[in-house]
Amino acid sequence: MAKEISKSTEERPEGPNSYASYFSNFSELAVQFSAGYSRQLGEDNPDEVEQLNIFTGVLVDATRSVEKEMMTIFAELDNDSRSLLNRHLDNSGILKMQRSTIGILASNKKKSKLELILEIVKKVSLQLLDLLGDIFNFPDWLNKLIKIITKLFQIIDNVVQMILELLGINGKFMQEAERNLLTTFPMWHNLSTVLTTKPT
Repeated sequence: MAKEISKSTEERPEGPNSYASYFSNFSELAVQFSAGYSRQLGEDNPDEVEQLNIFTGVLVDATRSVEKEMMTIFAELDNDSRSLLNRHLDNSGILKMQRSTIGILASNKKKSKLELILEIVKKVSLQLLDLLGDIFNFPDWLNKLIKIITKLFQIIDNVVQMILELLGINGKFMQEAERNLLTTFPMWHNLSTVLTTKPT
């Protein structure tokens, strides 16, 4: 029988864990992407930079809100459920990808189409919500929270597209690159169909 998540559970996560690291990295990716976009646009385009800063501000706020709300869900799970999610992230290799990408973005080295990583991270997040939906019976309060999170991801999608257009970057490469990457890593293959969550 599927478990019911209680909002008053006594157990809480203690210390660092892969789930918390994953969403913290998600927020940091947005921060580093934003800084990189600003450098890329340069000081010769003050009007565009001002517009870009508005878009990147929304991007950072949205990813930090996702981090906060996903940690709220994690806090309501029992230890076995947390361990399951942590193992899932550890086995996917996504944390290493995040850390490597953050390191590249933080440097001044040339970057090539790393927006794909942000897309993959977003879909792994949606997969986690999908996995939770398969395991647990979500109470009404949590269903409402998940709807908020999916709306935040829609905002992230829209803002990233506007940023790419502002920078004159063709975003179509992301779709082809994503298909190639998911084919290379069979464990992530089902991410291609994880576009929305399924709360009941």
